[in-house]
Amino acid sequence: MKINVDKLMREKEITNKELATLTGLHVKTIREVRKGLTATRYSTLRKIYKVLKEIKNNDKTSSKNRNNKRNDSE
Repeated sequence: MKINVDKLMREKEITNKELATLTGLHVKTIREVRKGLTATRYSTLRKIYKVLKEIKNNDKTSSKNRNNKRNDSE
């Protein structure tokens, strides 16, 4: 599976820190994956891809976080 994380992140206008928060990964991991500096585990790429796929352009709230916010307000 070939995923251009950098391209997807630019399209979604999301920062390393925001993606790290949404995926539960460390910012350093996101940065290394984005720059292609590391051999990335499939599970890590899957987490990143899943979050990026859920995000609409300029909407940095994943469905998981939306559900949590909804539950907190009840």
